[in-house]
Amino acid sequence: MAELGLESLSDLRPLFATLAAIPLLLWLVLKWKIPAFTALIGVSLIAALAAGMSAESAYATITAGMGGTLGFIAVIVGLGSLFGALLEAGGGLPKLARLLIGQRRGFGGQVMAGLIGLVVAIPVFFDVALIVLAPVVVALARQAGRPVLAFGLPLLAGLAIAHAFIPPTPGPVAVAEILGADLAWVMLAGLAAGVPALLVAGPVFATVLERTGQLPEARLDQIETEAAPDDGVSGHMVLALILLPLVLILAQALLALTGANGALAGALAVVGHPFAALMIGCAAAGVVGSQASRRPSVIASAWALLKPLLRPAPSFW
Repeated sequence: MAELGLESLSDLRPLFATLAAIPLLLWLVLKWKIPAFTALIGVSLIAALAAGMSAESAYATITAGMGGTLGFIAVIVGLGSLFGALLEAGGGLPKLARLLIGQRRGFGGQVMAGLIGLVVAIPVFFDVALIVLAPVVVALARQAGRPVLAFGLPLLAGLAIAHAFIPPTPGPVAVAEILGADLAWVMLAGLAAGVPALLVAGPVFATVLERTGQLPEARLDQIETEAAPDDGVSGHMVLALILLPLVLILAQALLALTGANGALAGALAVVGHPFAALMIGCAAAGVVGSQASRRPSVIASAWALLKPLLRPAPSFW
């Protein structure tokens, strides 16, 4: 019986090692401010050794696991970042916000603010989308005579949902690669889980706070807003550009379920792959943005937006 108990405990070593590794990783990142990548490598090695793996096996597993996963993620995140930068450089994101909100100033306007955040944050990074859309929210709150957070909270909820659940942001892409899930189904599952959460955490929560008097009243006279530029891509075109790669990826996945063969299936297998779909989206955004905008170069503007992301992170030492 004693030997059986020891064997059972030995079988549970990987589980115990994993459970201990998670708080250790959080402690290193949050308490000691160690870069997440460095902390992840170190904690992975400690967990592997604690689980009973040899040093050689641990290093080999980390190398193979990170190499396979990061190879896919790096391409998706890189193309997604370029796609978002091209859309922002085209100057049409504020126009998209105004197009979707229209004359809605009540609960419908709050819902649309959340949906705008959801749509825009699919190709654009969270912080960039917030900076671009913040003036639109302020202008909307001023026109409606309501607190800024009445529309700001739904916008933030939409941005957060897209960033956490919908590719091509790094988190859901990594989950899809690790689990071997199709990226199209990750998108659909993210929307199915994210939209109800958006409605509750955004418009409903903001409305409850506003009615109970818990939303702070911003000094709108001290907040500057900018009108949407006359040039640039139209709101309708921005929406079409955002949906283009998503539709290609989803169409390929749905057609694959039918088991269809032929020219259409072969073509969608090429253009519906996330790599190709995002490259098509980047090309379309660059061409449309360059033709619609009077700016010197949409490509150059997009590259300028990407430069901060390509700089090496400062050392924490």
